[in-house]
Amino acid sequence: MIRLSIIIPAYNVAPWIEATLESIYCSQGVDLSTVEVVVVNDGSSDNTAQVVQSFAEAHSTMPVHLISQSNQGVSVARNHGLHEAKGEYVWFVDGDDLITSFAIQRIMTILDCYPKVDIVKTAKPIVFTDGEVNDIFPSQGQALLCKGYELFYEPYSGLYIYHGRHIWRRDMLIKNGIEFPVGIVINEDFCFTVKALAEAQTACDASWLLAYLYRKHNDSATGVRSNPDRFMPRVLSGMKALQMMKDSLDGHDANKQAAKARQRAMNLMVAMNITHLMDPLPLSFVRKSMRVLEEMGAYPFTPEQDHSRLLRFVLQHKWTIIAVSQYRRIKYILSRR
Repeated sequence: MIRLSIIIPAYNVAPWIEATLESIYCSQGVDLSTVEVVVVNDGSSDNTAQVVQSFAEAHSTMPVHLISQSNQGVSVARNHGLHEAKGEYVWFVDGDDLITSFAIQRIMTILDCYPKVDIVKTAKPIVFTDGEVNDIFPSQGQALLCKGYELFYEPYSGLYIYHGRHIWRRDMLIKNGIEFPVGIVINEDFCFTVKALAEAQTACDASWLLAYLYRKHNDSATGVRSNPDRFMPRVLSGMKALQMMKDSLDGHDANKQAAKARQRAMNLMVAMNITHLMDPLPLSFVRKSMRVLEEMGAYPFTPEQDHSRLLRFVLQHKWTIIAVSQYRRIKYILSRR
């Protein structure tokens, strides 16, 4: 029986994916025959598929399935893997990231204690760059049973509802038709996570368990922010994702507590999108984006208490967003001369 399927979308990740697979294979205290890895090669133009195939042949004690498709984007790749997976639970891991050596064993222990739980939420990932991963030791804690929407109450952080933090019961996702939205290149994981948390009946909060290590490099989603030409399409995509999240949450539940938690999550996602507008983007683009947010009904809103003082000020004084964006844009132009 496959207990856990680790789904890896892979597009031109040949330099990193062997390390990703190795981090799974080196998991401590785990019967690897109960864990499968589903790699969806999303039309890579490098030798990603060959690296995966070679690893699978050399590590036959762990099932590694390679699926190839034409290049259709990370959402289609993850959805493809979800429907091909055979595990009771699924974990979406990107092809350039790592997991900790003790993560799967701790996750399995939680699932043994709480069978049929819909979600297990782990700690905020550690962000690292090549060659900067320090020794990581297992942390101790108790997994707390709660409702899915209660996981929205975590204090704000940059990786607030990052997809790699969550392990999902596959049947719950399939039954509710929850998939990653197609046609969005940033925040697609937030759309997925918000909808899944809203649908989940039971969850385990294991925010003490460090399971995921996020690699930051120039080709990663967070590595393009210094280039306005590359970053602007991502901001537009993020705003489209905001609208999708808003639509999925509006009128979802008559439960006042659940509605409050979901609105809080939406507010935090809006705040994250607004901070993007303070990057070196053209002033006209920033103004247009602010109008779109206002028309959407997503801005202004009352910020939560756990926002930083600076973010609270920015959210309440729109002119600061335009001013800071103008300053950063000028600084960026001058730096290129």
